[in-house]
Formats: sequence, structure tokens, C-alpha cells
Amino acid sequence: MWFVSLLSRVDGLILLTSHLDVRAFGVEIVTDAIPASVHRAKNVAGDEKKLDLMDYEHYGTRHRSMMRYCNNVEGSIGFVVSQDGDVRAITRVGDRLVVWENVKLLFDDFKVVQRPTTEFKP
Repeated sequence: MWFVSLLSRVDGLILLTSHLDVRAFGVEIVTDAIPASVHRAKNVAGDEKKLDLMDYEHYGTRHRSMMRYCNNVEGSIGFVVSQDGDVRAITRVGDRLVVWENVKLLFDDFKVVQRPTTEFKP
């Protein structure tokens, strides 16, 4: 994973497969269909009454790319890690693009599970 973190120094995002294999880095997702509006969630559920309108143009390449992707690909969830270490989660909730800011990553909550190895017998 240290190598992937080095790739993040390039502007743009790191494109991963569903198995977290790196496909590309320095990527910008472009489309003519940009989000009509972007909302900041003020609670975990992203309830409609707890949303603030955000300025899409305020954010850089990484954030806008992920916003475009999540806006156009139903069911997708994007995570953006800023150079300053802040983490944001992005997804569509109904017809709204919602961003959760200051997502905390608690690595202590995870445990490593060793996968059984397959024995090779010639």
C-alpha cells in the first residue's frame, strides 16, 4: 500500500478495480453531465433536512472527478483523500449528490485475516 500512497502525489485520482488492483493514476473523470448540485451531509444518514448546499467549483480535480463519477454511476461510493489528510465520502442519495466530510479511518478496528494458502504438489 505504500506504493499506492506514492501514486497519490500526482494530481488526479487513483483508479482501482473492485479487488483494489491499481489500473491507473493521475486520472481525471470527465463527462458533460456534471452534478446539478452537491450537498454536504450534517448527519450519518444524509437526511434531506440535514444537507447544506456546496459549491462544486470550489474543489479540485480529485474531488470533482469523483463527484462526476458518483453522480453518473448509480450505487457507486467514492472516497477522496486530500493532500492534507482529510477524507470525504461521496455518493448519490436519491437524486442528490451527497458528501460526508471528515470521515475518520480507524485502522485499530480492523484485524488481519490470513487466507489459507494452497499447497502446490507437483
